[in-house]
Order: sequence, then structure tokens, then C-alpha cells
Amino acid sequence: MPPTATAVPPTAVSAKMVKVDRLQIGRKNGEQFAPVNVFKPGDSVTVRAHVVDNSGNTIKNAMVMLTVLKPDTSTQCTTTGTTDANGYAMITCGTSLQSPVGKWDARLRTISKSGYGTDMAASAKSTQFTLQ
Repeated sequence: MPPTATAVPPTAVSAKMVKVDRLQIGRKNGEQFAPVNVFKPGDSVTVRAHVVDNSGNTIKNAMVMLTVLKPDTSTQCTTTGTTDANGYAMITCGTSLQSPVGKWDARLRTISKSGYGTDMAASAKSTQFTLQ
């Protein structure tokens, strides 16, 4: 009997995905970032998010949205930033002199980049800082 042809399934193409692989808290001075996680009421707090694709390459011009939550989990601010050529978005949220002291939380809300899906499951989701 002659051999029969066997259908070969098409190779799956992996979708292009973006994720936040690192969230850091600190202070921004111009374009410089200094990691710090203790602040005083009235300080501005900067969250730096690093965005990469599923191969680990940095992604520029991605939009990142974060929410900063007070110790009672009420929202201080929700704001967005765009990644630079190195894949970093720096997002700043101010506190007031009346802001409560304690552990605060910066939480990732969304990431978006035209032509890419979003891998929220693999993303860094939150980071904490202290207001004292």
C-alpha cells in the first residue's frame, strides 16, 4: 500500500504581549529617579514601571495606568504615564500635609501598546511605600 499523506497542524504563532516586569517607588528629580520607599505627608511619590514584551525586550510608547491607595484603601490618585525608549514610565502622585500616615499601595491598573496584547497575569501588580 502506498503511504498516506498526514496533515501537519500549523505552528502556533505566539501573540505579542506586554507586561510590567518591575514596579519601583521613589522620587523624581527632573528625568532622574531615586528609589526611596519612605515619605512624609506633602511629598510627591513617583512610581516607575518597566514594560517589556514576552521576549523581555523593553517597550517604548506603552501606556501604563496606576492607582495609589491610602492605608484605608481609598484612592489618592489614578494616573497614567508613557514609557520612554528604555521601557520606563514614571508616574507621580502627590500627597497632602493632611494625608494619613501608614502603608500605602501603588497598584497597576492597565498596560496598553498598539499591536500588543496585555499579560496582566505575568505583570508586577503592586508595590508599597510608607508615609510617616
